[in-house]
Amino acid sequence: GGITSIEGDLLIYNNASLSDCCGIFDLLNSGYIGGVVDIYNNKTGCDSESEIYYYCSDTDQDGISNEEDNCPYIANPGQEDLDTDGIGDVCDPVTEVGAAVTALSTDILALNLTEGVKTSLIAKLEAALARCAEGNTVAAVNQLGAFINEVEARRGNPLTNEEADELIAHANVLIEALQAGTVDCSEEESFQAPVGQFSVRAGLDGTLEMELFPNPAYHEVSVTWSGLDGDAILTIFNQTGCSIWQQPVNRDMPAIMVDLSAGVFTPGVYTLSLRSAKAVVSRRLVVVP
Repeated sequence: GGITSIEGDLLIYNNASLSDCCGIFDLLNSGYIGGVVDIYNNKTGCDSESEIYYYCSDTDQDGISNEEDNCPYIANPGQEDLDTDGIGDVCDPVTEVGAAVTALSTDILALNLTEGVKTSLIAKLEAALARCAEGNTVAAVNQLGAFINEVEARRGNPLTNEEADELIAHANVLIEALQAGTVDCSEEESFQAPVGQFSVRAGLDGTLEMELFPNPAYHEVSVTWSGLDGDAILTIFNQTGCSIWQQPVNRDMPAIMVDLSAGVFTPGVYTLSLRSAKAVVSRRLVVVP
């Protein structure tokens, strides 16, 4: 373990290269410090007591530190992230169906299946995405049901039980999100087997990107974006998936400053989602005291 007791002051400051202070986490959390504690002006991750607590602890006790955890306040030891947006499935307020279909299709291509079986399974996933994009949730769920049925039919030969279970679990995550209405169905570029590369999630407006600075943030955070052609909505969701802040934006305002001192932004992890008519991008924001 790290240091657990010191008689004097704990002073850590003005070190722009210092980002890992986990060696003193036990000291701050449950140890003895005989003097004052003063931690500031270091690199992110070691810039304050609250940052050290955040980066070095495992709040949800799932075996993954907050810094690495894609859902720090809800236990998910498997770190499942079907739509590959960096936000764990158990706390993702919006499941991006196009990205999830691409990820699943890539997984299927890597399995020891005939080209015919791969094509059949991927076709059902793409059909589900197409029905979703049309606004036909029932038909999208039915296509995913057909996907599950085919996986079950091929369980044991050629799919292993583990492979079948994983594919069905992913499909059920999509079904639950569709039925809950917590999905974005913007279509990605057509999946091209056998290349299996992830396509860019954007429509005619090009690649939609968003950055947050600083992150973790204290009193305010700057949100910048590029690739936006038209109007969009910037939304902040809490860990339960509830929208707590929203602001219309457009291509003429490439940045916005969000005031985090409002009462709704208590310390924790939030999801920022920028949604246009043709694309959506999400980022995780950490608010520290």
